[in-house]
Parts: sequence; structure tokens; C-alpha cells
Amino acid sequence: MDVDYAGSSHNLLARSRAIPDDALLRGLSDLLTRSRRIEWALIAHIGEVDERRLYASEAKPSMFAYCTEVLHLSEPEAYLRITVARTTRDHPMLLDMLKDGRVHLTAISRLAPHLTLANRDVLLLRATTN
Repeated sequence: MDVDYAGSSHNLLARSRAIPDDALLRGLSDLLTRSRRIEWALIAHIGEVDERRLYASEAKPSMFAYCTEVLHLSEPEAYLRITVARTTRDHPMLLDMLKDGRVHLTAISRLAPHLTLANRDVLLLRATTN
């Protein structure tokens, strides 16, 4: 049973209550997968807009101002995503890791100050191994 996400949140909540348990669990997993695909693409776009300094063409003094004033991200959301986007410039494999769920935004932001080209393979392996 697929859930139609069009319409109001009230209608979605009402429809979701009628979904059988197994379908709801599958739907949750599917949404998380789709969310990861969107998140890595969002990070890639933020990184490219930042790299090209396109925020200046929108009369914003910084990527942070663009993210908070134009994209309406909260300050913590903007800082987190900009940090991750900048980190992925030197470590592009992080985008694939974000996309497939091996790491999340917070993990990347916490690793960012420590990652170098010399140590990234070891650090990323340690960060993703249980």
C-alpha cells in the first residue's frame, strides 16, 4: 500500500492510521531512503552555490545569509549543511556515504575538523564500523 503525500498533513495523518503495520514500516524505510537521496543532493547543491559564490548574485553577503534568509533554514541547519558541503569538497566520497546512510550530517560535521587526505580512509572506516 503506497501512501499519497499530496494534500494536507491532517489528511495524511488520517490516511496513515489506516495503513497496516507491515506497510507502515516499509513506508517508513522507503521515506528514509528517499530522504537520504534528497539530503545528499541538497548538500551537493549548497556546496556548488557556495563554491561559485552565487549567493552574491542574490545580494547576500555569505552562504549562511543565503541559507537563512532565502532558503529559510534555521541557523543551526544552515551551519550544519554548509559545514558538510564544504567538507565534501575535499572528501567527495562523503556524499555517497551520506546518500547510502553510512554517515549522517552530524557525523560529517563532527569529523570535518579532523579529516585530512592522509587520514580520511582510517577515520571514515572507524566512523562507520560497529
